[in-house]
Amino acid sequence: MRRGSSETVPTSNNAGAEPGDEFASADPATAGEISRQLCENMGTTTEEILAYCPTVLPDGNGGFRPCPELLTEAELIAFLRIAEVSKAKDHRHVIAHLKRMRGLPCIHIARQPLYPIAAIRQWIQEQVEQCR
Repeated sequence: MRRGSSETVPTSNNAGAEPGDEFASADPATAGEISRQLCENMGTTTEEILAYCPTVLPDGNGGFRPCPELLTEAELIAFLRIAEVSKAKDHRHVIAHLKRMRGLPCIHIARQPLYPIAAIRQWIQEQVEQCR
């Protein structure tokens, strides 16, 4: 699939169904299967789809905003969903642990830690591969 392509992906056999409706009620176990089927139907790979789809972050008002190339620590916490998966009271401690023990990529500009989104995605992929 190429950016700007006018191709559409069949989403459902239900008349009047909106694109993406199959994801609305999908549990995490079936989301991967749906993604695989979409890739097969489109003749593309998951990586190509991810490159086409922009990453978004919650905007705090119930909506979403585009993900910047350099994430602040608060944006990284939201991106990694630390608040949802960690029982830590201070989520910054989780990030500090990931930097120290797992090699989470980080740069500093004006003494502030920033996290390049491309490096974070690569780091996530490496962590997944290590778990296999």
